Amino acid sequence: MRRWSTSCFILVIVFALILCAACSNDNDDPSTGSGQTDDDNDDATPDDDMVDDDATPDDDITDDDTVDDDTVDDDTVDDDTAPPLPDYDTEFEGYGADATGGAGGETATVTSLSDDGPGTLRQILNDATGPLIVEFDVDGVIELQHVLDIPSDVTIDARGRDVTISDNGFRIQEKENIILMNLAFVDISGETGDSIQIADDSRDIVIFHCRFDSTGLMPFIPDVPDEQISIIWGSGDITISWCRFSNHDKVLLFGNGDAPQSIDENIRVTLHHNLFENTGRRHPFMRYGKVDLYNNIIRNWQRYLDKTYGTRSQNQGEILAERNWYEQSNPLFLLGAYYQWGGKIKQVENIRTNDWIVLMENKPDEVFTRPYTANIHEPTQAWYDMMETHTGNTMPAP
Repeated sequence: MRRWSTSCFILVIVFALILCAACSNDNDDPSTGSGQTDDDNDDATPDDDMVDDDATPDDDITDDDTVDDDTVDDDTVDDDTAPPLPDYDTEFEGYGADATGGAGGETATVTSLSDDGPGTLRQILNDATGPLIVEFDVDGVIELQHVLDIPSDVTIDARGRDVTISDNGFRIQEKENIILMNLAFVDISGETGDSIQIADDSRDIVIFHCRFDSTGLMPFIPDVPDEQISIIWGSGDITISWCRFSNHDKVLLFGNGDAPQSIDENIRVTLHHNLFENTGRRHPFMRYGKVDLYNNIIRNWQRYLDKTYGTRSQNQGEILAERNWYEQSNPLFLLGAYYQWGGKIKQVENIRTNDWIVLMENKPDEVFTRPYTANIHEPTQAWYDMMETHTGNTMPAP
């Protein structure tokens, strides 16, 4: 019998320690399908797709791909279909689909990038007395001196503009019916530590085509800043879609552990068509409530060996994860999705770019059934390229 070398033994121990540590920490706040290889030996004539030799009907009579990606041809995915188009339509889907924001109300225009005063975002929101649509006549950075409270029945619409919120973020507290579109949140580290905090049974909210980035705060001390978005104290019926999250440690926290299960089990969030890159953890971290997670790219999560992961469910939280793309190049950060302390996860046709990426599943039969129709794309390379280009604050003017 061949003996293992000391170095091999040490590698196995290190791998086990990393997995155990990642599954036990981050409590710091109150397959791809496999195809059958076409060996080209079953045609009487050379294989040019004129003769269908697959068990599944092959509609590629003529292969019109510029690059033929059927190295392994199983015809499970038709790669000759037109690439998916980006979604700029304000007919929203998911748990937040009922949000109408300021529709039917007055329109006010931001003309100043100052924190407060005439023509500023803060004064316009403070003066709101009913449904309101806020538009922008300026591009640039609004350096908020303190957190900005968002009222109910409001749409903040920055389509076609380049508007960045900095220093302090937004707070939505006991409010409802809010739409935020095409904003950037950069280097938020103020009063709440969150780019957007949604709390106290706030409902019917859409965050659409926004960008979240903390490049200017890196490297930073853990816990400062806090989340890019936190949804706490029973807030729900929220859709976050077509957003881009980058250069941040703790990204999305749904249920912070302070509220009891009877409150936070009302958290319901749809996360679809978002891109996460160079982030640490919480994509998302779910306690008690429900998250519908589909068509997201989560790539190269990193930071701390003892805390880094992709997706996490805990304390009876439920995550339905379907057709997401988990991409990781460093095997030290192998934990794509996991559960702890009763968390439930159901995995459906997710992509892993390496076989060693771990996507745990727990009690999938107890995970909720999606209560609405969702437009879910096949996670192809064309879809991936489209997401790379069009997520974030990329919306054209209406």
